This record gives sequence, structure tokens and C-alpha cells, in this order.
Amino acid sequence: MSLLKNTTLVAQALRRVSTSTVRREKIQYSPLSPKVKAAQEKFQIPDGTPIHLKGGFTDQVIYRTTVFLSFIGIAMVGQLIYSMSFPKKQ
Repeated sequence: MSLLKNTTLVAQALRRVSTSTVRREKIQYSPLSPKVKAAQEKFQIPDGTPIHLKGGFTDQVIYRTTVFLSFIGIAMVGQLIYSMSFPKKQ
């Protein structure tokens, strides 16, 4: 009988803890919120520009530099494979 009583008490305690109301306080927003909101609106405009280029000129420079360095890396890997495939005769 005591086991059943203890189980009921535990169940009631868990219910009180899990369903207690949380006191909600007024949410304090950061002073950067208006700037972030404006940036989000700028990135949400459906103008056909890819998202990685919507930041302006600096995004274009970073993107083109990355593409250029990627092509240089691919060319160097090709050169390495060629030089390892056909070694110089001694």
C-alpha cells in the first residue's frame, strides 16, 4: 500500500513541476535589433541575386578571389599528378 501511495505522490510532484507556469518577463532586445532587422529584410528581397553576393562589393571580391584560388589549386593538383605520372628520366 505504501508503494502505491509513494508512486502517486511522485507522479503528482512530477506533474506540478512539469506543468508549472513560467513567469514571463518582458524580453529585452539588443540595441542592434533594428540593424539586424534591416539586414534580414535586405537579404529576403527576391531580386535573383544569389545570397552569397547580396552583401555588395566586398562579397563579390571575396567570391571571385575564392573562385580564382580554387582554379589555381586545381591547376597545381593537375600539374602534380602529371609530374608524378611522367617523371623526368635521369
